[in-house]
Amino acid sequence: MEPFQEIRQIPHFKKRLGMAYANYNINGKIWLFVKEDIQVEVVSDSEQQLTIEMLFPSGHQMVSTLVYAKCTAAERLPLWEDMYAIGQNMNFP
Repeated sequence: MEPFQEIRQIPHFKKRLGMAYANYNINGKIWLFVKEDIQVEVVSDSEQQLTIEMLFPSGHQMVSTLVYAKCTAAERLPLWEDMYAIGQNMNFP
């Protein structure tokens, strides 16, 4: 996939990839596609990360954070603050 596609292209890629669910973060730089039978809930969404909780048909839960970090350490500080805040409320993988 060509990097930096427009957000309006997500339904096209969702269909082409055969995915049941698609989402993106607030600035559209992180895209997420998920297959059927996995329930997805967005836990946190910011410019540099998208954190989701997934519930599998087996009953297992998992949290995943997708990151598209800024180049400089100073610009990444909000990302680390987000990650710390998200981690404070987690009690499973």
